Parts: sequence; C-alpha cells; structure tokens
Amino acid sequence: MSARRVLIIDGSEDGARTLAALLESAGYETRIATCGLTGLACAISDPPDAVILDLDLPDISGYDVCRRLRKQRSCADMLIIAHTGWTRHSDRIAASEAGCDHYVLKPAALDTLDALLRRIERRAGG
Repeated sequence: MSARRVLIIDGSEDGARTLAALLESAGYETRIATCGLTGLACAISDPPDAVILDLDLPDISGYDVCRRLRKQRSCADMLIIAHTGWTRHSDRIAASEAGCDHYVLKPAALDTLDALLRRIERRAGG
C-alpha cells in the first residue's frame, strides 16, 4: 500500500488525536489542525491526499474551509470527508454544495473511513 496522507481538521484536539491514532494504525500518515484557518494553510502548503473535516470549527465553518480548498488548484481534486455530529438533512446538502465528497457522522468507525479513504488510490489510478 502506498502512503496515503490525511489531514484531520477538527475543533476537538482530543477527537483529532484519537482519529489520527486510529488511521495511523491502519497505515495512514496523518496531520492535525484544530481550526479552519490552520487547516487551510496546511492543506495549501502541503496538499494531503484527503481531508477529514469537522464542520463545526472554532474560527470559520467547515463549509468555508471546503469551499476555499476547492478554489485552490492543488486541492481541487482531493478527497474531502465531512466528519460531524450534525444530523440534519440540510447540513448534508450544505456540505455537498460546499464541495465535500462524503458526509459521515461522528464518531465514524475505522472501517467506514478506511473504505472512503481507499478511493484516494482509485482517483490516482492506483
């Protein structure tokens, strides 16, 4: 398996670290950002293969993060997974309209995230 780099942008540092540890145990390389602006800077300066994005961030919304990422040429095609506790149908629609590829509820099971992240290889032709 080739290294698959995942950026976790989550307002909860504990939640982000737990998710990172789970993904690393499955062979992913992870980075963490606990606010939207830091996550944007990380993704733009060193684009990951995928972003797992909380929609409820302390500085800007996850929707805004996603929209801004999609405007960056280097980030336009990356896999973006909304990972949130928000359960309303309108939130799912807003995430999709912002450019999120998938929407999963917290806490997502490792096998669910792994199945979605494996799409990185398919996008890259691997």
